[in-house]
Amino acid sequence: MKSLIKNVLISSSLLLVLTACSEPVQKKLITVNAQMESNELANAGEQLMVPQSLHLANKVFEMALAKDPANKKARFYHTFLKRVMIFEGIVPRIQPYVDKYGEPEVFAKRLKEIPNGPARQFLLKKKDDAELIKNVADIQKLLLEYRKAAEDFRSFVIENADINLELYLNPNFFQDIVEQNKWDACEIKEDSNGWEMTCDPSEIETVKVNMADLLVLKQMAAGDIIYATGATSYSFGTIDELIKKSANMTPEAIGESAKQTKDFGLLMKSQGLTAIRSLGSDLSVGMKWAIKYQESLCKRDEYGRMVARRGFLTKDICVDTVNANKSVQVLDSVLAGIINAPVELRDGSTTTTDFNIMVLLDKPIFDLRMVMPTLWIEEGQRPKEVPDASIGGLLPKADANTLLEKIK
Repeated sequence: MKSLIKNVLISSSLLLVLTACSEPVQKKLITVNAQMESNELANAGEQLMVPQSLHLANKVFEMALAKDPANKKARFYHTFLKRVMIFEGIVPRIQPYVDKYGEPEVFAKRLKEIPNGPARQFLLKKKDDAELIKNVADIQKLLLEYRKAAEDFRSFVIENADINLELYLNPNFFQDIVEQNKWDACEIKEDSNGWEMTCDPSEIETVKVNMADLLVLKQMAAGDIIYATGATSYSFGTIDELIKKSANMTPEAIGESAKQTKDFGLLMKSQGLTAIRSLGSDLSVGMKWAIKYQESLCKRDEYGRMVARRGFLTKDICVDTVNANKSVQVLDSVLAGIINAPVELRDGSTTTTDFNIMVLLDKPIFDLRMVMPTLWIEEGQRPKEVPDASIGGLLPKADANTLLEKIK
């Protein structure tokens, strides 16, 4: 949990630090007004898709959607940017927590690295109605917003799985992609007179988004959802002081202190554990689809080298079909219920036992304190006994205490 808090503090201050790029930004006049049509506004918002003005782009996409809620390009960008927009004004919001429980000097240093401009204004913007982040519970609220934003984008992709968009890649933001596109858009042919290079400039700064690209974006959003779910499904209560001093404590001391912390370990109403099964099922379907269409998604030349998917957002979707098939089989087995898996023991050997991972997702433990260790050895460094030997049904054989004596 301590590392999670630290990552939130640092990532919030560094969210748009990539604006400090070494390449100069080319100035360009972008016109936006209320008289413009929805498609014109969506195209203008697309021009603003650079780190310095993502929040401005978001406002333009909102204008486009107000005129035409069905504008797919505007909806794509607007839902994609939701995960960024929750960090508007994050610095003044999170400052109280940093001052009391974080590392103010490190935070201030990171903030100085962000150059003056719209991005800095975005992070420093003060809102009268913004809720200050004073404790872990407030950080969980922020992560819950992030999780919901990722869920919204994933839902949009699912609802528009057959969408075909043509997007403009601003070279100030997508510099690496644009540079690669310059090579991908060119073909070199050899004849009796030497070498001839022909290029199609239409594919350099413009790309298409199709089902394959959406599959990748959907799985990326699913990863964000799973990460945020782990931090927003159980209450950490008033654990702030414990986090601050835990570096000098044994695992046993940390666990015993956590048990005494008010509201620690209780399943929250906002928990998203029960939705992870659908994410896993969706991942399985996506992997099988990618395996099935490998020949078109991951083309190779006569020398076995990958050939980029010219003109598309995702350059390639290459998977090791042998390992991918094995991964799908494991995933499907986990989703189906009980699996038998190896466990490494302290003496270097291995044994196997049954696991039912899905039971913890379908029927989450109500109070984590019910499964926390009650007996420790090696001066509080290693747990020896837990009150529920099945750990909420995770171990169908209820052999947790037997394994604790032997596992590495």
